[in-house]
Formats: sequence, C-alpha cells, structure tokens
Amino acid sequence: MNEALRLLRKAGDKMGMMINVGKQVSLAIAVDQPEKAARLLGIVVHWRDAGQLLAFQVYIPHQENLRSALQTALGKQVFAEAWAKGEAMSLEQAVAYALDDNPVE
Repeated sequence: MNEALRLLRKAGDKMGMMINVGKQVSLAIAVDQPEKAARLLGIVVHWRDAGQLLAFQVYIPHQENLRSALQTALGKQVFAEAWAKGEAMSLEQAVAYALDDNPVE
C-alpha cells in the first residue's frame, strides 16, 4: 500500500492519494498504531466533510465506528489531539505522515 501511495504522489494524483490515505487508517489500526489512525481518520473525515472526497460519504457509518473505537482506545483527550492534528494536515503532509516519510507533530 505504501508503494502505491508513493506512486500516486509521484504522479500527482490527488484523488488517488486521498483514497489511499483513507485506506491507511485501517492499516494503522492493524499494526496497532491507534494515534496514527486517529490522525489519518481526522484528515479523511475533514476531506469528506469539505466535499473534496465525496466517495467517502458511503463510508460514514464505518468511519463513525472507527472514530468511536479509536476514542475508546486512546481516551478522549489523546484522541481529540490526534484528530485535530489530522484535520490540520495538508494533503502532502497527510501523505508524508501515512508513509512515515516526514511525520507531522
């Protein structure tokens, strides 16, 4: 998945990068990185709500389930901080963070 994201970035495919970052949420959960998952979910929901990624509208119930599970896993305060950091990321920052190329603090 990371190689695909690198190729999408190289090609300048913004929609592809946003979709792949959305998939990275599940990957972060699978490898026990809930804070990273919360940050990435924050940016994905921000894109969705801003109308930049309308395809994510169909995933609202799933995203809300992930949001609830991550909030429980991290605690409200840590989750809120991670979510806010995610919402504030640009596309390029989100891609770099997903790839661990240049993590945003």
